[in-house]
Parts: sequence; C-alpha cells; structure tokens
Amino acid sequence: MQTIQMIVFSMKRHFFQSVSIMLCAILCMSVLATPICADAKEPVVVVLDPGHGGESEGAAYNGIFEKDINLSVALMAGYYLSQFEGITVYLTRTDDVEVPLEDRPKLALDVNADFFYSIHFNASDSHALYGSEVWVSAFGEYYTEGYQFANILLSNMSSQLGIYSRGCKTRLNSKGTDYYGVIRLCTSYGIPSCIIEHCHIDNGYDYDNYISPEILQQMAYQDAISIAMYFGLSSKTLGLDFSDYERVPCETPVRHDPDTTPPDYAIVAPVSADASAKTATVVINALDSNSSIKYFSYSLNQGKTWSALIPYGGGPIIVTLPLQRASDTITIAAYNQYDRYTISNTIDPIP
Repeated sequence: MQTIQMIVFSMKRHFFQSVSIMLCAILCMSVLATPICADAKEPVVVVLDPGHGGESEGAAYNGIFEKDINLSVALMAGYYLSQFEGITVYLTRTDDVEVPLEDRPKLALDVNADFFYSIHFNASDSHALYGSEVWVSAFGEYYTEGYQFANILLSNMSSQLGIYSRGCKTRLNSKGTDYYGVIRLCTSYGIPSCIIEHCHIDNGYDYDNYISPEILQQMAYQDAISIAMYFGLSSKTLGLDFSDYERVPCETPVRHDPDTTPPDYAIVAPVSADASAKTATVVINALDSNSSIKYFSYSLNQGKTWSALIPYGGGPIIVTLPLQRASDTITIAAYNQYDRYTISNTIDPIP
C-alpha cells in the first residue's frame, strides 16, 4: 500500500481515471462488496461515497470532471483510513460507473455502517463562490453527529490547507424533509451522513490553489484524519492517537432549519481617504442573527458592478479599498453562509 505515494498524477481527465484504476488495484477492493480493512472484532464501519460516476459527470471546469476527482479523493481517503486500527471502510464505487442514488445509502444499511460520507466538489452558477462546506441532516441526533464531524473537517481543511470554510449547512425540500437524497435515505435508515463539498472547481481561486494532484491527496488525508478524530481512532503506522479526542458540544434540535433570510444589516462608514493614492479606509459592519456572515463585496458605482467576494466573519472591521477616481462611491454587500446578501448604505469617501 505504500506505493500510493509513488503514483504520479496528471491533471488530464483520462489520467485521473487511470489513477483511480491503479488505486483500486492497490486496495484490492470490489465495489459494493469488499471492505478496505477490518482490523478489530467490532470495528467502526464507514462508507465513502464518491459522488457521480459514469454518465453523471458532476461539475466540470477547465477539462476537470467532478466525478473523476471525487473518486480519486475517496480512494486515497480509503487508503489512509486503512492505516487506522478498528475501522472497516466500504466504497460505493471504485471505478467510473454510475451508481443509482438509492443504492448508495442501501450499501450503508447492508453493511451496518456507523457513518456515510459522500465525497464531492462544488460549482456555482455565478462562479463567484469559493471554499468548502458540509451538508448534514436537519433532524435531531443526525444533525448533531453531522455537525460534530463537519466542525472537525472544516477546521482541518482550513488550518492545514488554507481552504476557506463556508460552514455546516442543512437544506429542506418542499415536503420539509432533507433535500439531498443520500442524506434523506441515510436518515431514514438510522445512519448519520454528510456531503463533503471540498472546494469550488469553477472558481479561479479554489481551482488555482487546490485542484492539483498534491493538494487533492492532502484533502483525502484530511478527510481520513477527520474521520479518525471523530471516532477516536489510532494508527501505529501513522503514529497518530485520537483516542482522547473530544467532539465539540452541540445541542440536538428537533429540526435545524436552514437560514432562508438575508443578513439583518450591512453598514459602511468612512474613516479616511487618500485621493492621491486612490484609496479609502472604511469601517464595515454586518450581522446575521440566524447564521454566519461569510463574505463581503464592494461597489464603487452604486451597485452597477461588484468586486470579487472577500472573506469576512461579520462584526465591525476596518478595511482599505482601492478607488478608481475621486468621484467613486462605496457600497457594501454582506453574504451569509447560505449565500443570501444584504446591501449597505452608500458613502462618498472623498467629499
């Protein structure tokens, strides 16, 4: 298994597929049937679900197809997890095939899984969003367990790889049940689950910094480490012991509804300006009482055009913005973790 470190990756689509085939051979797995490892009498059982496959390509950008990197990351995460004692890992697919949605949670049910992890990468219509997020069930203990895992993973992705956290989220359908099918079915089977969206492949920042063979391998490692931390596992091979790890406390709601409203307010106020340097220093402040603020953007022409999204956790901060001309105005838009936004007042930084 140590040969995984020697595989040379290419960003070409066919090579990602070749890597998946090689990893599958290394792990000696058969899809939907054989676990990667089973080292203990009663091991933790997890299912890794590489999203999409076959005709279902998922997100696509610059010649990269989500289904291929989903599979590569899942296989590598499975390899790393196999280095821990007391865990059995199954994959819903180990090659480029389309697995029906209902069959994925059904595998978890059949193997009596303790958790179901669906591996994905993201894209947005605007191509403006970036960062990682985790979707979990909105209901009871399934929300609590999903949130506790998401807290570990998003923290590790941010601290170890620098990937911006878009938070842990829930989504409901028109019937008031979980929107995503794999989460809804897992919950009906009594299995905690989540969907991991590692980053946005259609955003230049995420694509340029994180869609490389080396970083994808590190993402897979963080997936595995986060699962090991969640279950308190140890690995003599890796020299890691998470047996004393304590999950973050989390209340168990009847239903944790997603935030469907924009931030409560967004405000911008002048501090100083330098006409010769074409800069303005302002204080911005935004609050969302139902979720968290994640980004802000600014406009210099009363909302006709906007800057790229800038990381922002809410509350008052002082920032210096570039101006194009002395007549520019400044308006702020604050975005919450569900991508709803509120537009601020407009100021003249240079009266």
